[in-house]
Amino acid sequence: MKKLSILIFLIMLAISLSGCLVSDKSTKSTQNSGEISAAVADKIEAFFLYNEFDSPRDNWTTENEGVNWNPANDWTVEDIMSLFNSNHDEGYQILTIYESEYDLEYKKDFNKLEDELTEMGSIFIKQPGVYHLGVYYLVSEELKSDIEYQYKHYYNIDLDLKTSLILKDGVESKNLKVIPESQNSAKAIVYFLVYEQNEDIGPLVTDYGTVTFQFTKVSGEWLIDRMVINYLDVDDAPVDQIEAAPDWVQAASGI
Repeated sequence: MKKLSILIFLIMLAISLSGCLVSDKSTKSTQNSGEISAAVADKIEAFFLYNEFDSPRDNWTTENEGVNWNPANDWTVEDIMSLFNSNHDEGYQILTIYESEYDLEYKKDFNKLEDELTEMGSIFIKQPGVYHLGVYYLVSEELKSDIEYQYKHYYNIDLDLKTSLILKDGVESKNLKVIPESQNSAKAIVYFLVYEQNEDIGPLVTDYGTVTFQFTKVSGEWLIDRMVINYLDVDDAPVDQIEAAPDWVQAASGI
């Protein structure tokens, strides 16, 4: 009788523990591909937004043909760097820049990137004296609407991909691509255009290329683990494949 009581107790204990295990599994946070794509697109939007600026000429000082910028915008260098995964050993190359036309390659670790951003104000700044720089990525109207819907559906937040330029119908080769790889890893590829304006030029497209993002999920947040910017020949920039130039470009150009 005693053995039977012990056996019943062990069975009941096993059932109880089994229930706990099932409960733990059921509360595990998982995301489907649509949710991952929406979260990653949000980070891409922030990246391009933080790298755009409109600064009065008085905020610039030129020393030895270099440009120092004291940003008065709403964002800071810390905002940009918060998009990156800083949990790497010193020397980990978080950014690689290729200039295909000149066969040049630059690599930057987290600290070097932060230092250069503090000095230059944007990853994409290349010309001195620029007072308006806009960096935009290309996306189809259908995909833009889908991403905004997914973000609203999963996070109940309105997402406006305002640093995107809409591709004309049928242009899919340069459309934003988000590739969920796992629950903690995703890849994204974007084509981008850079518009610049200063006292002597513009606004005009001064850079064109692709950005490949590798994202990782850290403590529930999607962060850029590494990225590659590949500058292509600006003469090949697909300006004729977008619906319209940004508003400030149209206004300045009288379009």
